[in-house]
Amino acid sequence: MSLIRPTAASASLRGRRTSGLSLVELLVGMTVGLFLTLGLMVMMTGTSRGFKVQDEFARMQEGGVEALRYIGDSLRLAGFYGWNGSPGGATSIALPSLAPGSGQEIDTLNDCGSANNLPTANWALQVGSPLFGRIGLTPAAINSIFPCIVADNFLDFPNHQILVVRGSNASQVADPATPGDLSDAIFDNERLYVQADPSRGIVFRGGAGRFTALKAVGETARVTNAAGAVVDAPVFEYQAHVYYLRPCTRPATPPSCAATDDGGLPIPTLVRQQLVGRTMTELALVPGVERIGYVYGIDEVNNNPTRSWDGVPDRYETNPTAAQWPNVVTVRVSVLMRSATPINGHDDSSKRYDLTSGILPAFTCSPLVQNDCAYRRHVFHQTFQVRNVAMRRAG
Repeated sequence: MSLIRPTAASASLRGRRTSGLSLVELLVGMTVGLFLTLGLMVMMTGTSRGFKVQDEFARMQEGGVEALRYIGDSLRLAGFYGWNGSPGGATSIALPSLAPGSGQEIDTLNDCGSANNLPTANWALQVGSPLFGRIGLTPAAINSIFPCIVADNFLDFPNHQILVVRGSNASQVADPATPGDLSDAIFDNERLYVQADPSRGIVFRGGAGRFTALKAVGETARVTNAAGAVVDAPVFEYQAHVYYLRPCTRPATPPSCAATDDGGLPIPTLVRQQLVGRTMTELALVPGVERIGYVYGIDEVNNNPTRSWDGVPDRYETNPTAAQWPNVVTVRVSVLMRSATPINGHDDSSKRYDLTSGILPAFTCSPLVQNDCAYRRHVFHQTFQVRNVAMRRAG
């Protein structure tokens, strides 16, 4: 048998196939791969951080807009009782001329009245005071003044402002059959209603034929329609709102907030007490509201020779006197939103947040409180006209 000897070319090829990578080539390849992997990780981390920052700002913006909307809607309806107080009225609200009887027509069950916040009964029905507020109350004092507010649910910080707004919620009772005759209208037994003509009005409780009984004795309001006929004035649901801040969003053991709520990082929240039926009830509105400031525009200068006011603010206060509250025609609302969780590496200690146009000290985080300066924050401002007061004064 003859043997086939390999040629020089085949031997060279076999040598190249079995030689592999050199150590230098392997190290270079690994280094390039590590740099590419590191670059990819840095890009992913930066993208993730950027997304989180944008998401936090989007949430804060959404919360700030929502908080201003809630408060603004209440302020626009402050003192709105239907036809009463139409533009051109020379005085403040001509109400109330409350429904006759033992008070059963207008009773409330829990309405925040106390010896320090008169009247003790039917406090929510003080329609002659559509707007007022308190400042500087503490958790230790709040419940004795506003019994509907739980001490643990009142955020503790200096100059905590409370805003109280009364009026209707603009929800008009439907006139089902005979136009202009509300005797057949449906009135919920557990709701309060307001009806008014340009000079007077009543607040009454629905159900049990109360409206029909009041109409029979001439206590309801009547107006002249476009056709010249005298008809029942429109009826609206009555409402009272109390705005303040709560230390948490979701109490683990309702109704009181605790340090363990919201996963151990309680989120300050805008809440309000409002009439649900005839009972003042706490409703959480917007999480992440850390501070809120109100600056009230007061109309007190005679810029019109025919009257002593003109519906335009002449001075601004954070704590109007009892005599000034009926003259408040605008409210500047400032909402400080805070991110839901601390942000690693973020330092907010150099920033100041002005919520009262320099009247009260600006907010700054406290480096002494754990993670307090690690939150992102942003302030949202808006000025609202108290229309049903300003327009009467401007008329």
